[in-house]
Amino acid sequence: MRRQMPRVGREVTTPEGLNGTVLENNVITERTRVKVILNDGSFDIKEYEFRKLIVRGGVPRHEAVVPSAQEDDSASDELPKE
Repeated sequence: MRRQMPRVGREVTTPEGLNGTVLENNVITERTRVKVILNDGSFDIKEYEFRKLIVRGGVPRHEAVVPSAQEDDSASDELPKE
């Protein structure tokens, strides 16, 4: 469950369309506390179900690009053989 939750410090968009920063995750209740910027420029701390938040920017952990072994082997093929 913890791996599915947004990391602390990540920028998110709330269901109301407000932008904010993740402050804390509660794995037991599956809720995330977010510091949101209100329309008047002030800040507020609100709590949301983590599944309703949209993580902005970056690549999610499960979609991170990992170099394959074939790419590493191709560099060694370019070296002159003696």
